[in-house]
Amino acid sequence: MYSNPSSKNPRNLPKSDTHPPSFIERGGELVARPPFLQENTHLRCFVLEAKREKLQAMCDHVFNEPTGGALTFRPFSNIILLTFAQIDRIYSLYLNDAERGAMPEIDVAFWIPLLSKRENTLSKRGGTLSEREGQLHLSWYNPYIFVDNPFAMATGREMYGFSKTIAQFQIPEKHAAPDAYWVETQAMDRFQADAKSRLMRVVEVVRTSGRKRRLAQPGEAVQSIISLLIGEHETLATRLSLGRQHLQNLIQAQEVQMVFLRQLRDVQNPTVAAYQEVIEASSRVARIQQGGFLPGSYELRLPLNASFPIAETLGLDSESNPIKGAYWMDFDFFLDGGKTIWKTGSQ
Repeated sequence: MYSNPSSKNPRNLPKSDTHPPSFIERGGELVARPPFLQENTHLRCFVLEAKREKLQAMCDHVFNEPTGGALTFRPFSNIILLTFAQIDRIYSLYLNDAERGAMPEIDVAFWIPLLSKRENTLSKRGGTLSEREGQLHLSWYNPYIFVDNPFAMATGREMYGFSKTIAQFQIPEKHAAPDAYWVETQAMDRFQADAKSRLMRVVEVVRTSGRKRRLAQPGEAVQSIISLLIGEHETLATRLSLGRQHLQNLIQAQEVQMVFLRQLRDVQNPTVAAYQEVIEASSRVARIQQGGFLPGSYELRLPLNASFPIAETLGLDSESNPIKGAYWMDFDFFLDGGKTIWKTGSQ
């Protein structure tokens, strides 16, 4: 069994005279309790170039405006990732929950690297300062994520704020296979009174060449990785500092910080949020088995629809986006319990 320090005190209750009320457990609950271990994860990763101004607009909409400036997010780079993951076993490590069993999951997600600066605001978790003022933090955000398991969707949305949607997938079994990768889900062609949802393809990665890689692609791949590691549009000193921090996280700690917006609509006025909080959680590698380059060249296509405006949100082309690099890896990883860095009423 893997060692997971965060499972020793998974509730991580704040030090206070009163504890929050216990969650009412009912039959048929779909939500499992963190932390989690994902074993035998088969990952395909595609590197893309997005538009920085669109990523900034996304940051403003999701984080900066709701928090009223208490948190300020901006893109770390215009390089983003698209991953197709097949996970053989996911199970909770909360106390004895691992004895309840495991389940598989397919997970397709866009990954956006973000920088954030935090004001000296009081955290509601114990009333202590959340972070030093002016300190830069590097984290990853998933604006779109598709899964095939209703338990994964419910847990992701309720526990963390993952924007998970149930979908169907094609993922080639062999790395060298010429078949396309795709995601299909219920979506609307347009938002009109006479429109009706249907199963639509919303993401597609197609192979555009054979086993031989384009000569320029290795250079493009290296440049893309450098942009992911040290960012763009920052001062040289900041880029070097962030690059060192990023490398330490990836190589020594083998973890990445993820950031989420978790919210609940108000039942009387559904145009406003009854509750909002920004959460961070660590995803940590438990074991790397093997990995390498995916052969050939690829492009991403994003068929237009009203429900999932991925191209518009990220500044991508709906018809053709060249893949800057393509990789695969087999590994196991933990998803730890989260911590609140901002919540409604904490300005």
